[in-house]
Amino acid sequence: RTSKLGARLGVPLVLVPLFPDAGDPGVPDPAANHARFRYTVEDAFRIASAYGLSIRPPASVDTRWELPHAACAWADAEGRGLAFALAAFSARFSRSRDLGDPEVIAEVATLVDLDPAAAVAAASDAAWQTKVDAGRAKARAQGVFGVPFFLFREQRFFGNDRLDWALREIDRAAGREPSDLSGEACFDPVWTPPRA
Repeated sequence: RTSKLGARLGVPLVLVPLFPDAGDPGVPDPAANHARFRYTVEDAFRIASAYGLSIRPPASVDTRWELPHAACAWADAEGRGLAFALAAFSARFSRSRDLGDPEVIAEVATLVDLDPAAAVAAASDAAWQTKVDAGRAKARAQGVFGVPFFLFREQRFFGNDRLDWALREIDRAAGREPSDLSGEACFDPVWTPPRA
């Protein structure tokens, strides 16, 4: 859905790399809480099925995250950042590929019509990794604590389930009437708590 947002909404999409790091308490490792991680995997299968996508979880939840993120920052400067990110997600979660492997970075670059050797070089380039670190620091300063996370006019929206709320705010800012949610509550008639 994200790939369709910019054209539909007339707002720029700015990619900010974000990944868990032992030295970064602001972005907790999703695998650290086993119950939540199991739920996240279960929920991912449910969501993917609804979108007609398949999931093949990677063998390991960890990788050298700085490499694909630096390559993505480079791809973004080449005008292909979102395409690279989406292809990387597909490689990781649909084909169980390790994004920390330079061969996989090259494959992803090739899929989105970028020079694979340049992508691999960017992945290890200190300048691109510094750009990633700066983006992560800015995200933390703005209160970002996980992914997916959307910021729009000082409002924060965390999680795929909040994307529709972000879209409502973008519509409102553009003078479009957001969809009316009244009457859409789970309870009909509206549930009221019993009196004690």
